[in-house]
Amino acid sequence: RIGSPSYVVLERCMKSLRRLVVHGMPSISESKEISLLFAKLTSFPELFFARPGTNLTVPARFSLLAAKLVVRTQERHPIDFQVYLHHFLDVYFSRLLTYDAPASDRIGYQAARFLRYVAQCVEYRINREAIDGLSQGFSEAATPTELARNIVLRFFNPDRTKPLLEAILSRVFIFSQRELQTWIDDPETLLLEEESSEWG
Repeated sequence: RIGSPSYVVLERCMKSLRRLVVHGMPSISESKEISLLFAKLTSFPELFFARPGTNLTVPARFSLLAAKLVVRTQERHPIDFQVYLHHFLDVYFSRLLTYDAPASDRIGYQAARFLRYVAQCVEYRINREAIDGLSQGFSEAATPTELARNIVLRFFNPDRTKPLLEAILSRVFIFSQRELQTWIDDPETLLLEEESSEWG
């Protein structure tokens, strides 16, 4: 019986896998192994809710590595990723709704990156015309690009955007009295402090 790999081996493999997916694969749709991997990731949404905190535990570190893999894969292969798009939109939307600084900082950062990349992805062709056309309903998706665009447009409806905005304003943009005063007196210092934080 083969034993479980150590965390060091698992971490190196996850990092290598991320680089291979991002830099070495022209498409992920043709890889059965990648499909199996993401099928496993989608089977364990709780994996993306581990709380890293200040000292990263093994589950929390693996959670962060998995999050980085998902974010970078969507960024590199946005059309192929449409198979997993709704699932991870749901996961990261929920993650930001339950954001709890500083315990959630690292995974919250990955969640925010994912939602930003999806919303700004040029391959999904989400433009003013597509948004205005929502009043006419959704047309039948004929291509993977159209399918991905419809997934994104359906997801970011008022029922989701309103609580997401409320969560960001009430959970993320929270300043202490010192931070507020620093922001008033010297906003550049506060930004430099934030940039120097370790995001993992």
